[in-house]
Amino acid sequence: MCPEKVQDFNNVSLSRNTVVRRIEDLSANVKLQLRDKACAFYSIACDESTDATDTAQLLIFLRGVDDNFCCTEELLDMMSLKGTTTGGNLFDAVSEAVEKMGLKWDKLCGVTTDGAPAMTGERKGMASMVCAKVKESGGEAVRMHCIIHQEALCAKTVQLGDVMNTVVKTVNIIRARGLYHREFQAFLSDVDAEYGDVLYHCDVRWLSRGSLLQRYYSEIRKWTSF
Repeated sequence: MCPEKVQDFNNVSLSRNTVVRRIEDLSANVKLQLRDKACAFYSIACDESTDATDTAQLLIFLRGVDDNFCCTEELLDMMSLKGTTTGGNLFDAVSEAVEKMGLKWDKLCGVTTDGAPAMTGERKGMASMVCAKVKESGGEAVRMHCIIHQEALCAKTVQLGDVMNTVVKTVNIIRARGLYHREFQAFLSDVDAEYGDVLYHCDVRWLSRGSLLQRYYSEIRKWTSF
């Protein structure tokens, strides 16, 4: 690739200090761009989970709009929580991320969380503390519930037992024995199906029900067309 530029490539310094400095420059530039793209107003979405080492990680996503009404969605920061994960701890982590980025509190117009008490508590919840902080700064923020969690709550409310029982029973029959499973995968390959396999349903995973039904419907429709 570009043989005439070999000498130029050889002149590029790849020492440890140079690589570190360039990564830091790139990081600072990305940070500056994100700050500029959220100069008018911005909102945040927070989700806390535990990684494989039992360390609580708080993911903070930002959606900002600049003076030209261009929207940008980006991961603002991932904060590690070493001790407890109370609403105060989560709020401190969010405050650190917002202030480290140099964003103004009065420009924060919305905060989206899941339904955990540490997030949604009326007085000691993270979202309530964020809204109070915004109000102290002269702004106003709206609290919202995560749309993925809303889908999960809706699925629990709507009675889908007649459909799910039949679908789960069919999937279990296919995947119960290795021979059935291999033959079904070969059949899907022969008919050029959109998906190559069926999925087990798991109540713990939020989107498991929808993914299962989508694949089942797609494969059954492909099956009945032959």
